[in-house]
Amino acid sequence: MKIKRNNIDLHLAYQISIDANLPQKFVELLMHRGADTSDKIRKFLYPQFEDLYNPFLMKNMLKAVKRIETALMNNEKILIFGDKDTDGITSIAIIYRTLKGHNARVEYMIPAPDDDYDISPKIADYAKENNIALIITVDCGISAFDTAAKISEYNIDLIITDHHEPQDTLPNAYTILNPKQIDCEYPDKMLAGCGVALKLASAIILYFSRNNFFFESDADNLKKISSAELLKNYNYKLFLRKYLPIAAIGSIADVVPLANENRIITKLGYDILKAAPP
Repeated sequence: MKIKRNNIDLHLAYQISIDANLPQKFVELLMHRGADTSDKIRKFLYPQFEDLYNPFLMKNMLKAVKRIETALMNNEKILIFGDKDTDGITSIAIIYRTLKGHNARVEYMIPAPDDDYDISPKIADYAKENNIALIITVDCGISAFDTAAKISEYNIDLIITDHHEPQDTLPNAYTILNPKQIDCEYPDKMLAGCGVALKLASAIILYFSRNNFFFESDADNLKKISSAELLKNYNYKLFLRKYLPIAAIGSIADVVPLANENRIITKLGYDILKAAPP
């Protein structure tokens, strides 16, 4: 019979405390946060770059990256639209600076002070008037049905990146990145918008440097690459050091649960800032 306190298996807590060389009470606290194995406790207390998940585990990631690659090759104009809170602004910064680093013709927008959050139909009109070929939303768009329909009518491609709860039906978009989508295999469903943006930017960096790294073009093969193997890509390591602090700020500001990958992002980002403040 298991002995429990506050729904925590005390025998398991004792065993983990011995394995991890930590006080049992502290282990019980960590178990309440979902760290119920020695490895999970290590990741929570001392996360490493290798603990970050492969971005290609997210549903539709390769499709989104290939569309962005086409936009760059064809010199198409790209518009990034994000919400006007800290999560949205940090999301924009991550994607905009990543694309600028690849010489993209890219601009960004946020809602006007008197506008509601989320992308509005007038953005579709702006995109048409300014010959935008691709719109990427960050931290918004999963409920923008009318806007997505209008963008489609104008023959403009739309990539939605969001972390809010999807409805039973989804907007008409070229593709959607949201870990809360049905059938999405991504291990953390609670990323902030900037966390999803970080994953897209990570995938861009990895895929665009594939000739010097790996050659898999199939989505299933990309998913099988370990995080440790991904870190052999020097560009990816530089990217993480540069953008994890930005994602950490957005994640904390959006008050997402600081567990699983959110904990890894915020802890690593904070450590980078502390070691080399801007």
